[in-house]
Amino acid sequence: MVEKVFVREGDTVVAGQAIVSIANTTTTKERNKSEIKQKQWQAKLERLMAESTGTVEEFSQKAQTPEELSELQFARYRAEA
Repeated sequence: MVEKVFVREGDTVVAGQAIVSIANTTTTKERNKSEIKQKQWQAKLERLMAESTGTVEEFSQKAQTPEELSELQFARYRAEA
């Protein structure tokens, strides 16, 4: 997939000159998956720490990301069970 075009129609180019940049979509996709997983694990760790120290209320006050809010919902479910 073309990421960026460095020349325009009619431009003169020389041998070896970069004319386009090719996006490495596989690497980008894998990096994005890894970042999502890292956020999920971080939120889970924070929830477990909050549950083990009795600070779920403090965790609920700072939860902002979708991953944190999901873990907060799970913590509340576990507290009711």
